[in-house]
Amino acid sequence: MEFSEYLTAIRGEGEALARVAADGLEPDVPCCPGWTIRDVVAHTGSVHRQKEQIVRERWLDRAPPPIEAPHDGLVDWYDEGLDQLVTTLAETDPSTPVYTWYEPDQTAGFWYRRMAQETAVHRVDVEQGHGINGGVVPDLAADGVDELLVVMLTGYPSWADVTEYEGTLRLECADREAAWTLRYVTFSGTSPNSGTEFADEPSFVFADDPAPTTVARGKASDLLLYAWGRGPMSALEIVGDMTLLADFRSVAADVT
Repeated sequence: MEFSEYLTAIRGEGEALARVAADGLEPDVPCCPGWTIRDVVAHTGSVHRQKEQIVRERWLDRAPPPIEAPHDGLVDWYDEGLDQLVTTLAETDPSTPVYTWYEPDQTAGFWYRRMAQETAVHRVDVEQGHGINGGVVPDLAADGVDELLVVMLTGYPSWADVTEYEGTLRLECADREAAWTLRYVTFSGTSPNSGTEFADEPSFVFADDPAPTTVARGKASDLLLYAWGRGPMSALEIVGDMTLLADFRSVAADVT
């Protein structure tokens, strides 16, 4: 997706979130146990404002402290932060160096994409809290699956001992020309930075396999929502060993 499309998505998804939230902040959010719609709006608004501050003030080596949401006037406060975020990103070249938690990409462009996906997922949360089962438009959803895989879910530390397993999982979008093949791995070792020990930690890596063990095919939105724990496995057409798909969701749950 183009950076201008991310800005449009942030605005559109963010405004949709606010419209539904205005119908009531107290309902529970089914996919986020213990959270109400109020919690989702407060969280998303705080994230928007913190990332806007990173970009506007050009933070480089760390993030500023989280910004606490008010109890009263929450939706108005959220709307103001959304507008500030879109305005600041629109005024900032995506190549501008700023802090991100993803080491390979330390630019404002990372936050364009991340905030589009963050806002879309939490818009779904708010809708589900009001009994609305909406999805994510195909282009944004396919991009969201790719972001989840590349940025959050695949890979392992350079210092780790890795065990690769034979099974492979292919995720296929039925409504977009997008597909990814993954291999299940585990890694062990001691982090040289923190001293933390890892033993058989599960992960996935990208693979080249013309005959994958498992294929999960569905609309891009259904793949994205399943990966984020917002949609059911039953929305997907699955061929092969379902264990690999369940392992995929387990790893996704740990990193999201």
